[in-house]
Amino acid sequence: MGTYSQNRLEEKILKAISLLIVQKEIKNRKVSSLISPVTVVLSKDNSNATVYVSGYGDEKVLLYSINGLNESRSFIQSKLADFLKTKNTPILTFKKDEWSENAEKVEEILNKIGSVNK
Repeated sequence: MGTYSQNRLEEKILKAISLLIVQKEIKNRKVSSLISPVTVVLSKDNSNATVYVSGYGDEKVLLYSINGLNESRSFIQSKLADFLKTKNTPILTFKKDEWSENAEKVEEILNKIGSVNK
């Protein structure tokens, strides 16, 4: 599958999972509505997808919610199959998004460097 098609599929997966969370279709009590999938990374053969999740507020809530998403992955995959209408649905894995946290740290460091140079 080409890069363009893979990117479109990643975007569709992100949209579908976001809708499931916002519409509270995932009945697992661990999954907070204050979390949000940020990025989806598909394997080259589209058999696996890693969904990076971010949240607002307490990190414990985020980690608890990610655990709930992983517990509910078979339900999410079945809903995803209906949404995507593809031959195969990727196996999902949910992980904490470290990128935004790292970006904030880098920005903080750059701001400190900028204030020192003035």
